[in-house]
Amino acid sequence: MKKEEKLKPVERIYLSSSDLERMERDILNRRHIERYAMVRQWCHGNVLDFACGCGYGANLVSKNPDVKKIYGVDIDEPAIEWANENFSNDKSEFICQDISQFDKEIDVLVCLETIEHIKDQTIIPDLAERLEIKNLFISFPSKKTTHYNKFHFYDYTTEQICELFKNYDLVDEIDLHREVKILNFVRK
Repeated sequence: MKKEEKLKPVERIYLSSSDLERMERDILNRRHIERYAMVRQWCHGNVLDFACGCGYGANLVSKNPDVKKIYGVDIDEPAIEWANENFSNDKSEFICQDISQFDKEIDVLVCLETIEHIKDQTIIPDLAERLEIKNLFISFPSKKTTHYNKFHFYDYTTEQICELFKNYDLVDEIDLHREVKILNFVRK
């Protein structure tokens, strides 16, 4: 029997380690993009994408005709340079800035997979209060991640996030793939 015949049994998928790694990264990237594609349907007016990274999420949100302007803010200069080079359009503005200095009028805050990265738990709630933002979309891992992701400082529950945003009512909770929760808040 030839070696090739031995490697082709019925109902088997042969992948190399590099194939598997590439596919897993693709799934993770697609799921992150999916989160932005999902929340953009509820965005309107002036939107702030807090910790926008390289700008792809803000670009997706900008495609909603109800969005007047989206501001992508991040403290990482190379990420903002990338965003400006690759995702800039007439409805988006990418800003390299500490969020405490941001002072534009905002209707909707999009903060996806960020809150668990910030040591100071008051930064995002203080921002929402200071700018009197009407709607918030906050996402976070719905499973424990601090034990394997060195960039995560907290493992949150929905109740803990709600406690941080006391002047907001939780109007929707989406448990996406049982790995990430997206919470939609409206100002009281």
